[in-house]
Amino acid sequence: MKEKILRFFANRYGHDYFNYFLLIAYLIIIILSNIFDSFILSLIALFLICYSIYRSMSRNFYARSKENRKFMEFWYPYQQLYKAMKNSFQDKTRKYFVCPKCHQVVRVPRKKGKIEITCPKCHHSFTRRT
Repeated sequence: MKEKILRFFANRYGHDYFNYFLLIAYLIIIILSNIFDSFILSLIALFLICYSIYRSMSRNFYARSKENRKFMEFWYPYQQLYKAMKNSFQDKTRKYFVCPKCHQVVRVPRKKGKIEITCPKCHHSFTRRT
């Protein structure tokens, strides 16, 4: 019996960042549907969990990785902004900014006034107050 289960789960796609996002969205929507007693939110949550299970059980690695890549293209700027804000709160000597062109996190010294920052990745210049 154990071998049959192992064979069934062999060569499945598994979890990635998009699946984790779907699961978190499912949890948030299911909590909201319980608070507001909404049937439509429950249906949306059911769709999200079914799609997440479908993605993790899929054997089509190419299609699932393509979906994850599209999601990461959308999610990457927000992830970089979060990292910049987190680092900026923790680091007392430097301030962190995100390049508006390529979304690279740029670190500059604090309390220098208004300065022009050049991104080391794309060489785009932008001004910010530190």
